[in-house]
Amino acid sequence: MKQIVVQFDVDGVLADWTKGFTELANGLWGPGTCPELQESTAPQWISRHTFAIPQCRYDDTWDALLKTPNWWASLKPMVGIDTFQRIALLTGRVPVYFVTNRWHYVNPANWQTTCWLRQYGIPNASVICTKDKGLAAYLLHTTHSIEDKLENARDIQDNMLPTSKSYLINRLHNQWAYCPELRVDTVAQFLDRVEKEL
Repeated sequence: MKQIVVQFDVDGVLADWTKGFTELANGLWGPGTCPELQESTAPQWISRHTFAIPQCRYDDTWDALLKTPNWWASLKPMVGIDTFQRIALLTGRVPVYFVTNRWHYVNPANWQTTCWLRQYGIPNASVICTKDKGLAAYLLHTTHSIEDKLENARDIQDNMLPTSKSYLINRLHNQWAYCPELRVDTVAQFLDRVEKEL
């Protein structure tokens, strides 16, 4: 029996980064600066062009984000408490890692992410902050991962064993070609597939 190791992305899978960013931009530059977007309704992968704001305001919003204490810990969840409970149970059975491309100038992003997960019932989360998702999957011996960014899902799949699975959660911004069997509509569907192999 192989050891199962699960890797979760956070933003766009569990946490709504897009909604948090638009709220921050509108708070800084005035209502209507950014359209009220949330991750599940964002038309494409988030970029300055999605927000239709000048590059300087986009960059300044990012700068404010990185200087706002506990900003990452303030994001709204994209899944319900029942899904968090299932993830918490999973952490008691197999190694589970939350691998996210976050950074911060004030409070360490991994600490903020751990606090956020604790708030939703995952008390001892193992959080790794890196943009190198495939390398993380390789080093952690990940067997099952879930991502919302197509490039990351492919990078992870390229660095896993052939029997491992890198799932892509369906979002409006990732509707390019990807193995249909490795697409899921919800985190709950991903958990169903992982739990079948326990």
